[in-house]
Amino acid sequence: DRLVSTYVLNVVSGENDTSGVWRVSQANPGARNYYLIVEAVKPDGQRLPVTVVSEEDGQSATVTRWGVRVPEAFFNEVRQDKQDNGIIEKNPIGEKMRGELEPRYDFAKEGGAITSWDE
Repeated sequence: DRLVSTYVLNVVSGENDTSGVWRVSQANPGARNYYLIVEAVKPDGQRLPVTVVSEEDGQSATVTRWGVRVPEAFFNEVRQDKQDNGIIEKNPIGEKMRGELEPRYDFAKEGGAITSWDE
């Protein structure tokens, strides 16, 4: 199923939606990890549940929204984009193509993901 699925990754951007969060790194308490909250959207507009492994606890979960770790500069660009008029014009930020296992991102992905955060 993963190989044949196609979708784009959109940063959630509703008025009451959390679009990004940061966390203090457990491995390096002096550093922050920045995450954009995304969802997989199929070509027909339907949201697609995706299995994601959280880098915080190593547990996998099937979720419709998760956080993708991004560079701080990209996080700030998206934050400023949303603050400008409430809309994130930088969407989508990635795409999963048929025949590939992982999405391609429009930024230098920094690694992990999270599956829960305080909204």
